[in-house]
Amino acid sequence: MRRMLGLELKRLFKARMVRILLAASLVLAVGMAMLVVSFTEYYYLDEQGNQARVTGFTAVREWKKTLKPYEGDLTAERIARMVKENRVLEEKYGEDTPLKEYMEIEYPVGWALALVRQVFVEHDGSPTPLTEITDREAANFYKQREQTIAAELAAKYPERLSVQKKASALNEKLQTPLHFVYGYAKSDAGDYLLMCLILLSFFCAVLAAPVFSADYQNGADDILRCTKNGRLRLAFTKMLAVMLVSTAVFCIFIGTYLAIVNSVYGWDSLAASFQFTNNHITSIAPLTSGQAQALTVAVGFIGLTASVSLGMLVSSRCRTAMVSVVVGLLLCLLPTILSMAGSGNLIQWLCCLLPAGGFGILHSFYYELLGNTFLLAGPFSVWSPYVIAIAAAVEIPFFFFLAARSYCRHEG
Repeated sequence: MRRMLGLELKRLFKARMVRILLAASLVLAVGMAMLVVSFTEYYYLDEQGNQARVTGFTAVREWKKTLKPYEGDLTAERIARMVKENRVLEEKYGEDTPLKEYMEIEYPVGWALALVRQVFVEHDGSPTPLTEITDREAANFYKQREQTIAAELAAKYPERLSVQKKASALNEKLQTPLHFVYGYAKSDAGDYLLMCLILLSFFCAVLAAPVFSADYQNGADDILRCTKNGRLRLAFTKMLAVMLVSTAVFCIFIGTYLAIVNSVYGWDSLAASFQFTNNHITSIAPLTSGQAQALTVAVGFIGLTASVSLGMLVSSRCRTAMVSVVVGLLLCLLPTILSMAGSGNLIQWLCCLLPAGGFGILHSFYYELLGNTFLLAGPFSVWSPYVIAIAAAVEIPFFFFLAARSYCRHEG
């Protein structure tokens, strides 16, 4: 078995397509990381008092310098002070705040004021004007956050007390006050990590598609089945080799991307609370940015492996490699297609149960962590990230077994 696996791996790595995928993984990882950095912007006043802009590494460096005084625990007192300073500024100048005062007072705390606008909302869902939020109300920020989350869930899941209880239990695990560090959470790195996983799913779909169907197509399978190690042992060897190669591609792509992004924005920024990501202050995920990053990668790998297993099952059923590739790519896009078709409970269940549900363009494990979606089944309810992770883990051996069984029962 070991010798067969070695020979199969050698055959795969000699294939031109595999070498192209490995090289493309490295190039794209560097390119995606550089895109994240290049999209970072920082505005400042030049020597003439005009607003100027820098991007890229310079912008990251300037943001770190500007937000250094605000790093640490975001206590209710600090929030109240920032709201008060903004209120004084707006009461003095109204909508005509001078550029100098805006850049020195309001611009550096814009991220915190955005959180306040999400927590303090009117009955119609619109944000309460900051000038109408008193110091006492601002100091009650974290209690108001809990009330806002409860109101949102009550509106989304009426008469579902189980959802309220489970969300409250998760939210209680969140350490408050939230810890702020400029870096990963305040960049687009999380969104581009998702894009990396989507590209990887396409790569691995192409990799897994011809594992059986290519031999069906060229007739080699008729000969291989007659050998001593044909059928079951051959099937396991081929599938294990594909999984090992897909793991190598995953490690190169994601490892390179995260090494660059985390180094640029600072490894210490991974200690920031996850709620600062895209200003999703109402997220109930009790995680830091680093923990969310690690979970996204882990669940992404599990989902990718499940997708590869499903792709090999498709390959065992298709007689041509081209059909296998097309079907494999469609399966990768299926969660996105379903998300575009609707957003009801059934659609959510289907998206979460599909192997690619953890890294779809519109539906992913990362976005489900940011949101507060619960899946309903009769009187029961479950947080959607749990479903995505568990379903993908179960599907790996399930599809692997079905692919082996389908290949062994195939008739040329």
